[in-house]
Amino acid sequence: MSETATATGPERSAGEADGPRALAQFAAAAARLLGAERVDGPADGLLSDTLHRAPADRVLVRPTTTAEVASALDLARAHGQSVHPYSTGRNWGYGSSYPVADRTRVMLDLSAMNRILAFDAELGLVTVEPGVTQGDLAAFLSDRQAPFITPTTGAGPSCSLIGNALERGYGLTPIGDHFGAVMGIEAVLADGTIYRSPFMPEAPDGPQPVYKWGTGPYIDGVFSQAGNAVVTRMTLRLAPRPERVETFYFIVRDDALLEQCIEAIRRMLLDSGMPISGINFVNNQRMKAQVAGDGTMDAAKWFGTGVLFGDKAIVKASRAGVRKALKGLVRRVFFINDDRVALARRALSMLGRSPLAARLEPFVSNSEGLLGILGGQPSEFGMPLAYARNLDAMPATGRNPARDGCGLLWYVPIVPMRGADARRYADMVRRVCGKYGFPDPITFSSLSPTAFDSTVPLSFEPTEEGSANAMACLRELIEEGRRAGFPPYRYHSMTMDLATAEQPVFWQTAARVKAALDPEGLISPGRYVAPDV
Repeated sequence: MSETATATGPERSAGEADGPRALAQFAAAAARLLGAERVDGPADGLLSDTLHRAPADRVLVRPTTTAEVASALDLARAHGQSVHPYSTGRNWGYGSSYPVADRTRVMLDLSAMNRILAFDAELGLVTVEPGVTQGDLAAFLSDRQAPFITPTTGAGPSCSLIGNALERGYGLTPIGDHFGAVMGIEAVLADGTIYRSPFMPEAPDGPQPVYKWGTGPYIDGVFSQAGNAVVTRMTLRLAPRPERVETFYFIVRDDALLEQCIEAIRRMLLDSGMPISGINFVNNQRMKAQVAGDGTMDAAKWFGTGVLFGDKAIVKASRAGVRKALKGLVRRVFFINDDRVALARRALSMLGRSPLAARLEPFVSNSEGLLGILGGQPSEFGMPLAYARNLDAMPATGRNPARDGCGLLWYVPIVPMRGADARRYADMVRRVCGKYGFPDPITFSSLSPTAFDSTVPLSFEPTEEGSANAMACLRELIEEGRRAGFPPYRYHSMTMDLATAEQPVFWQTAARVKAALDPEGLISPGRYVAPDV
């Protein structure tokens, strides 16, 4: 993607052309405005990523209020600097906290805006700032014994709720579409104007919006997967905590049965009426990575997991439906709930350090972690994926693969929920990954009865050479997959040129929206925008 004049407006050359001097002047002015303790740099090494990055001096600014965000944007404009906002910077595998454009040297770190502003204990509505994490909300709800579920992901408790929703992340809790749960937002536009959704109150503690769409055209969507504003407040709808959360596991009997199994799952999701939140298919390469290199997964090619929510009677009745749908296609279906996991944990303690205990421990630990996440308790049980090439560096808690020297990129296309398409896709991934020396750890996660999101992690040593090889693999996966009908739902910050390479009218329209809201390209230039109109 060109980093000269774009459809977002003229190139920001006034201050950026002066390089280090202009950046230092901005930093000094920001320190006077906000206090020296909330400004770092100019310096190299202020950001970390799961990819090799060339050295570059940057400035980190940490506002604590919406008004300070507006002031920081005004100051950046006055000094000819573009800015890149991020919530907590945990966008691992997609660029972490790095901007798209190398020339963007000012980072708005919003992690200090970490207040839970309002909570409706009857309707399950919560209003948060960008620095509020999954762990923060889970603790908040637990302290109040509130019967609602935190919208969790596998990325762990330190990740931002707002950041994940704006990237259109998803999970396996009852409200799996996290942007779909957004009821309203507040955002600072490039000119300092404060945008609010039609039903979003001006006062943070005012009545929370109870209806997502408001009145008139729906505008909130232009602030997701975009650099059109800085979102400073969001109201989310939470799912009520069900009486029973139960997950089930199965092993597809033979690789040749994958297509039939997917067709059976689609019919089950469409026709059964069972309270299934999501179903995952995981190949053996992905399963081995998930359980930190366990060597017992070679005998089968595909594994499956699913989630049931509801009262005990509904969940019990649904078990029979799951078994019936999968009969003849899979080995025995195992249903796991908190009671059964606790029993398994007690049995493990009785087995001591035996070989059988060692083999069962990964399964029990992963079941505990998955049930916790499904019940709204974020955990780091999925993080071994990021540390697959660097397990010795994985701490027991507080995991951060960018800080800990892990190399990670994500390939995340949408795959139609048809068995033949899943097979074509899996064959393509295996071929392309093998070309670059990678395994093919594939997961298919159901988003609806019509579509999977597939996730493929590329793990590598984040040297310059290793990063270049991984990025070349990712780019080929994107291009090959798109030609085969598998477009990504989300892009790494260094592949934005591929994001906008097709559907020109769509991307030109998005660029016109950007140009209207941010004519100078002040906020995250190059992010999900076509290089020219």
